[in-house]
Amino acid sequence: MNLHNNIERIFTFGCSFTKYFWATWPEILAYELDCNLYNYGRSGAGNQFIANMLVQANNYHNFSKNDLVIVSWTNVCREDRWLDKSWITPGNIFT
Repeated sequence: MNLHNNIERIFTFGCSFTKYFWATWPEILAYELDCNLYNYGRSGAGNQFIANMLVQANNYHNFSKNDLVIVSWTNVCREDRWLDKSWITPGNIFT
């Protein structure tokens, strides 16, 4: 059985390694598998943002067995917070 034949949508979650100003691995993967990509990554994002986006995406898109969902957790030194109805994701707390 060829796994990628059953994949209809790709959902990705993470920090700047997942979504940046230029193409990252999710765009390359979607191109190679010829699938629709829903990239919920964000530069500077921490794990709280990533977890929230995962839940929100599932609530909106209703993940199925034909979806590929990839979560790229980041390190614990990231700051992210929900403030004034938007996410603030400045990145590493030490820089």
